[in-house]
Amino acid sequence: MASNPADQYFRLTPVEVATGVVVGHDEPAVPLPKMTHTPLEALEQAVLPALLRSPCVVAFSGGRDSSAVLAVALRVARREGLAEPVAFTRRWPTHPDTDESYWQELVVKALGVRDWERVELEESDVIGPLARPSLRRRGVLWPPFAHPLPVLFARAAGGSFVTGEGGDEILGARRCSTFRNLLSPKTRITRRQVERALVSLGPRPVREWGVRHRYPALAFWLVPDLRRDFLRSFVEDQASEPLSWAASLRWHVRSKSVVLGTHNLEVLVGENGAVMFQPLLDPGFISAFA
Repeated sequence: MASNPADQYFRLTPVEVATGVVVGHDEPAVPLPKMTHTPLEALEQAVLPALLRSPCVVAFSGGRDSSAVLAVALRVARREGLAEPVAFTRRWPTHPDTDESYWQELVVKALGVRDWERVELEESDVIGPLARPSLRRRGVLWPPFAHPLPVLFARAAGGSFVTGEGGDEILGARRCSTFRNLLSPKTRITRRQVERALVSLGPRPVREWGVRHRYPALAFWLVPDLRRDFLRSFVEDQASEPLSWAASLRWHVRSKSVVLGTHNLEVLVGENGAVMFQPLLDPGFISAFA
């Protein structure tokens, strides 16, 4: 007898549900493979298995992360003579502030995308009508945006679903970025940038102060004792980021937030008979990029 799909998900603690924040990192660090490839070659290798499963659907918003993944997927498909991936975009016409069609169309035109599907949705609320069936069936999951996603996953049934998830962690700022930015001739140095750089280079107590300063109202709705314990864990975790760029990269992908989110999205996609691929979080790509 098949197990209940709801039992396969990683669950949040009561404090994580109450705060909407997942704190912590996996220990010890899983060693990354030694790579001799360039980051582009490693990303191509990460995308290839997804293209071998049809249909290959790429979640495409027009942003940096999904555009990069779509571009590489198209490059590999054309070179290897494989079916090109489907670019799948969600739009919310009743929420004009979310409109990214201009950027999407620029990317689609530049890449020569042949198969671009767009679906218009009335809402994107994580507890709205689109999300509620999944909430009722699966319970509260991390990440919160997982519940409105089945409309995308169903399109990839029997094939593969590719996302740009991990872009914020992999392509985003590191602890050392604030200092390196000051060395760039393009940077217009401000007092705030200098202060942030000094904090990032400071000893652990200074970095913890910097975290508390950045998030003064975090989880203000918790009762005092619980909030104090939560903030202590949060501050200690955030201040533990290594200074080394490569070590910081590995630190980000070991976060409990990423680990839980990746697992839960894989299970959710699997319910549709598809396999999920997140090339930007692929160990080979991370190793090459680091």
